[in-house]
Amino acid sequence: MRSEIATAADARAVAELLDSADWSLPRRGGIEAAEPLPGMTSEEAAAMIGRASTIILVRRAGTFPMLLGCIAVEMNDMGACTISMLAVASEFRRTAIGRALLEDAEQFAADRSATQARIVVSKSRRDLVAWYERRGYRPTGRREAHTAGLGGGDAGLPSALRFIVLEKRL
Repeated sequence: MRSEIATAADARAVAELLDSADWSLPRRGGIEAAEPLPGMTSEEAAAMIGRASTIILVRRAGTFPMLLGCIAVEMNDMGACTISMLAVASEFRRTAIGRALLEDAEQFAADRSATQARIVVSKSRRDLVAWYERRGYRPTGRREAHTAGLGGGDAGLPSALRFIVLEKRL
């Protein structure tokens, strides 16, 4: 089974999958999801699916339309990509779907001449950082802050809003 590119018909299912992910609580032995897009609407998912620079890959349960998981790949300048939105349906966690989605996203980017993959992870999600490190991602030392509406900078922000950047050579 391989991942496939999401279409406009998948927008509602992608939004529901992302909205149902437990973004805050790490799980022993696995991950719930990568970085959050809680509250994504079908319209927002459709707009993202319609963007030329971002591709959402999905995995399905056989021939059924139910999504097992999704991941987004944004092709950046100079042979780099940003991978985000990794989420797996709760009943399929701990089945290697997340790992398979990540591998498919990396291959998708490499097939389009990307040589570097970038992932931004909440600093508070040590389990998730470790999960990506086991898959070859390394911290860059750069940090980012989710500062929408907070006046910029990460001083005084809760750790859940502080992010670290991980990269991997493809």
